[in-house]
Amino acid sequence: MSNLTEVNMLFNMLFVEDSPDDVELALRSLKSDGIQAHWHRVDSEREMRRSLGGVKPDAILSDFSMPGFDGLHALRIARELTPDVPFIFVSGTIGEERAIEAIRAGATDYVLKNNMRRLGTAVKRALADAADRERTRRIEEERGRLVEILEATSDYVAMASPDGEVLYLNAAWRNLAGVAEPSLAGRRIASLHPAATVELLRAEALPASARAGLWQGEAAVLGADGTAVPVSQVMIAHRGADGEIRFRSTIARDIRERKAYEARLQYLANYDSLTALPNRSLLGDRTSQAIAHAKRTGRSCALVVGSVDRLKLLTDSYGHATGDALLKAIGERLAKSLRGGDTVARVGADDFALLAADVARPDDVLRITRAMRRALAAPFALDGREIHVTLSMGASMYPRDGEDFDVLLRNADAAANRVKEAGGNAFQFYAADMTRQALDRVELENALRSALAQKQLELHYQPQVDLASGAIIGVEALMRWKHPTRGFVSPALFIPIAEESELIQELGYWALMEAVQRTAQWHAAGAWV
Repeated sequence: MSNLTEVNMLFNMLFVEDSPDDVELALRSLKSDGIQAHWHRVDSEREMRRSLGGVKPDAILSDFSMPGFDGLHALRIARELTPDVPFIFVSGTIGEERAIEAIRAGATDYVLKNNMRRLGTAVKRALADAADRERTRRIEEERGRLVEILEATSDYVAMASPDGEVLYLNAAWRNLAGVAEPSLAGRRIASLHPAATVELLRAEALPASARAGLWQGEAAVLGADGTAVPVSQVMIAHRGADGEIRFRSTIARDIRERKAYEARLQYLANYDSLTALPNRSLLGDRTSQAIAHAKRTGRSCALVVGSVDRLKLLTDSYGHATGDALLKAIGERLAKSLRGGDTVARVGADDFALLAADVARPDDVLRITRAMRRALAAPFALDGREIHVTLSMGASMYPRDGEDFDVLLRNADAAANRVKEAGGNAFQFYAADMTRQALDRVELENALRSALAQKQLELHYQPQVDLASGAIIGVEALMRWKHPTRGFVSPALFIPIAEESELIQELGYWALMEAVQRTAQWHAAGAWV
């Protein structure tokens, strides 16, 4: 009905008229104005109601005064059954007062029968107005449905003016932000976002939506308690006919579950799901860092693999649940035995690995393995049982046993397997001679600690002679260690051990006191040195 000025338009007309001749005159007048009509004539209430109960007419043209049927009564029926259809009185008897009464009762217009040239214009205007009302009704209906959808959706939806004042906030966003609809007046859209998102929207979203009409990305919105809720957000710039931005709409979807799932995946990529210890992947990354550090400092690092002895037997005997609980408990104890900077990981069904990130010598690794053994010495109480656990441990050292993580782990595992095949509950290096050297060094350190109390240390004096006169002008005190089974131990072996184990101060003090006493004895005997 938008092109009502065109000729030969075809409409469905209902005439409420007792005179067929007057209907014919009206049809001719309409045709002269380009309006073609399918029409039907009624002259009683019963016929009118039956007609309006069928196909709805585009317009109703009614006489005002008819024998047995009143025009105002016809108007009331029309407004009852078809309130949106234009109703035009076409009458030769209606006066100005009655016409005003008819308009107030809901008539669209009136045309006098002695001025039928105006009928086409009145009908066109009435049909155009009806079309506009119908279009407006549909728009409002669609808008109402849209609002219902927006209010029902769990997504956060907002509309804001170009300068950022909130125009609309749907129920989901109002509930999240803890704001009531009346309190939205004057609120800024920026107040619904954390500071970092406000900067993101200012720097990216606003320029992008102005340039391309749309921006989408990840942002955050604020909950009522100030918590930042991660969202996937879309911002759209809506322009008017003049090309200027009239308002911006925002749709944000809560992605907390997705973020939690991604975090869980990231966690599982680096940590063992049972023990919560680092897994092989994270251990590999930290070992690579330790190797890089060792290269820079000229020191070493080591990997120790500890395989739980008889785990399959324990699981078969007590069940998988007990086996899992045991592995968790073992992981907890091993983690507590760590030095600062070291890492313990689970690298297999019954295998743990420990990265010693900074070691100087093989016997440092031996001390670490002894700490691991001590951590597992006490029995585990599970399901009312006491379970004793031992480890078959093997170690590899950078760079002697490998220069990357995979090689070091493989060699440490091979050493642990050798221990397990030999009966378990022991330790050895991948290089067998290194195990003997480390054990020997530790034994020497332990023996050195008791050497003073057992009077195994001696000072040997080497005179210093003046070559010109042959006179003794001094003596050099040389420390010697006479071990009961090893005999004299070379200072080249035990002095470095004393220096590295902090025994050197105790040995130095003993040597000083011993030398002073011997010098006093020489002086008392008349030998001045």
